[in-house]
Amino acid sequence: MDKVPSFEIFIPILPVPKAHRRYGKRIVLTDSCRDYQRQVTEFLEKHKIDTLDGYIWADYTFYLKRPSSSKMDYPARKPDHDNLVKSLQDCLERAAIIKNDSRIVVCTTRKVFVCGKGSDGVISVGTKVQLGLLA
Repeated sequence: MDKVPSFEIFIPILPVPKAHRRYGKRIVLTDSCRDYQRQVTEFLEKHKIDTLDGYIWADYTFYLKRPSSSKMDYPARKPDHDNLVKSLQDCLERAAIIKNDSRIVVCTTRKVFVCGKGSDGVISVGTKVQLGLLA
């Protein structure tokens, strides 16, 4: 599989997982998740490309702050990577970068601390996104 990205970007906004709150029978996004999705969608809309539609591969790296008390090399703790992906993919869809997140057939996800092991020298929090079409 040749993975040449059609779209590659670093989003310099602290990743926030998709999270809901229950109010009686209603379920709504948390304020932090809603704010994150608004900011990321606006950021992505400024870097618009033709909407990717087809068999899409995705590669996400989430750069997170290391807690001051942590001696861990990798963030094997909350937030869960799948909730980070859900939140990001909602933004990619809203910004019309991808037609629908159901079109993603291959996805690689990494969580790393900034300035730490495996961080690729990245020193600020954010998300590196690479997307492409499978041949």
